[in-house]
Amino acid sequence: MRYAILSDIHANLTALQSVLSDIARHSVDKIICLGDTMGYGPQPAETLELVYQVAECHLLGNHDAAVCGKLNPIIFCPTARKAVVRHRELISGKAIKWLNSMPLSLKTPSFRCAHGDFSKPGAFRYIINAKDALPSFQTVSEQLLFIGHTHLPSIYVIGESGTPHFLGPMDFILEENKRYIVNPGSVGYPRTGRIESTYCIFDSDERSIVFHHLPFDHRAFNNALRLAGLDEMTWQQSTPEPLSLPEVRERLSFTRPLDDKLHLTETIRQIQSSHRAQIKKYRVLIILSVALLIASSLYFILFRAPEVIVDSPILTVPAEPLLLSPSPSASQIINKNYLHPLPTEFQINEAIEGWRYTLSERNQQQVTAMQYGIYRSLIITNQSPQQFVLESPLIKLERPDLKKLHSSGRIRKLENYNGTVAYELQSYAEQPDGEMRDVDLISYTVKDSRKKDSNVAEINRQFILKHNPTHFRFRVKSRFNGTLEIFQPCLSDIDSTFPAIDEMEGNIP
Repeated sequence: MRYAILSDIHANLTALQSVLSDIARHSVDKIICLGDTMGYGPQPAETLELVYQVAECHLLGNHDAAVCGKLNPIIFCPTARKAVVRHRELISGKAIKWLNSMPLSLKTPSFRCAHGDFSKPGAFRYIINAKDALPSFQTVSEQLLFIGHTHLPSIYVIGESGTPHFLGPMDFILEENKRYIVNPGSVGYPRTGRIESTYCIFDSDERSIVFHHLPFDHRAFNNALRLAGLDEMTWQQSTPEPLSLPEVRERLSFTRPLDDKLHLTETIRQIQSSHRAQIKKYRVLIILSVALLIASSLYFILFRAPEVIVDSPILTVPAEPLLLSPSPSASQIINKNYLHPLPTEFQINEAIEGWRYTLSERNQQQVTAMQYGIYRSLIITNQSPQQFVLESPLIKLERPDLKKLHSSGRIRKLENYNGTVAYELQSYAEQPDGEMRDVDLISYTVKDSRKKDSNVAEINRQFILKHNPTHFRFRVKSRFNGTLEIFQPCLSDIDSTFPAIDEMEGNIP
């Protein structure tokens, strides 16, 4: 069986057509796409139609996930984020449905595939060096693994030493007692410094892998980008044109001119379009006036009025109540945190282990989980001023002598954020009949960083325990508009502040 392995087409129909023409010459039995047919490029619908027609299997990439709503595009760079919004406008509901149905991994008798690494396929982690490859080798047992995501054709091999090694793209035959991770590179968005598409062919009978490199018509690609209203790619701007052709004549239009009747029709259409534009202009002025009035009201409420975190509605996700949390485990004590870690991947309406949360208006709110090295966070986007509350289970105080708890945490204000966030500790005293009675509620607002122009706000406070509580529950309560990132909160009986913000990794493009 001969497999053509493609990845990261990124709505580049021109490049995909070139690759499929090349594949047709090599007697391939099946085509497998490792994900990211969406993103960046100008022709998402046409590219997706062609992949749907010819690919045996299509895996979910991070850009595919963003287009279909499974991943918040706020984590992308501006160019990628703009393309996600444009792609949602250009593809149909059928396309969204198919994207939502795509699997994260594929297992065959001969190999296994994923878009990113195999330890957490839904987290879309990059494998960009030999060290990054080790978790995938440890997670799955197949000899041959295919991944995409980095846009760089590459090979990672591990043998009896147990240490992975990086190799550049080369044709090879699988050896016994060695395992391989193969990245075929990118069809439509190369990051190799050359404007070329790359893919590979795996022959399961011969146990061979052959890389293929071929140029595509980047001029046609640029023209399509402009027509779609998308920005020209930086690698298009900076890389010499290997397909440069001499121009012996000036460019002429060979489009058939309109006859008189069609000229009249076109003139009327342009006049109507002009009238619509004028009406739209005044409509925009009215909308802007109303928006200014609303913004003024919000400014008074949020900044002139006293800061108040309104009480939350019943927390319904998960629907069942969170009961008593077990005593802190040894690992939690070592990590200096009595609170459960935030998830590394998450889909809306799913339960979060060790937490519950509320969404005031689910159709206007989106939640995404992220991980930056050791840091975990939730990214919440509210299309209008809405409330989001994150709450821990009821936690029993095992130390009667404990008089205070230390809390620390961080938020990051992202696009168009405007609102307030507070940390709360609700204390309870267990009655002889087993009922819990509220004894105290302490709330601290998360304050802005002192760093100039910083979008980070931090909290580092002590909760003084009064009235001899036996249990407590921790909350992060917020009401805001825009996008907010809440990092893993920490609650302990010692001072455990966050490292400086400069130590954090940046967002993944």
